[in-house]
Amino acid sequence: MVKANYSRNPWVQKFFHENHAGAVPIRGPLLAIAGESDTAVPLGAVRDVVDRACRNRQQIVFRQYPGLEHGDAMRQTIGDQISWIRDRFAGKPVQRNCSG
Repeated sequence: MVKANYSRNPWVQKFFHENHAGAVPIRGPLLAIAGESDTAVPLGAVRDVVDRACRNRQQIVFRQYPGLEHGDAMRQTIGDQISWIRDRFAGKPVQRNCSG
C-alpha cells in the first residue's frame, strides 16, 4: 500500500511535521470524543493527542464513552456534541478537563 522508505520523502516529512495534532495551535475550542471500544481510532491514540494539546494549553475538552465503537460514538453522542456547540455560540467559557 505504501512504498518502502516513504517516510524518508521530504514532502511526507513536511506533511507529518505540519500536521502534528495537538502541537499546532488551534483557532478555537475543540471537543474531542472517543468510544472506549473504538478499534478504528484507538482510545490511546486520541488520549495522546488530547494530552499533547493540553500540554500546549489548547482549549480542548475530552469526553470518552464506555462501550462505544467508533460509529456508535459519533452517532450516540450527537446530543452532547450539539449541546457543546450551542454553549460555544452562547459565549459560555470552555471548561478544559485536562489531567495533570
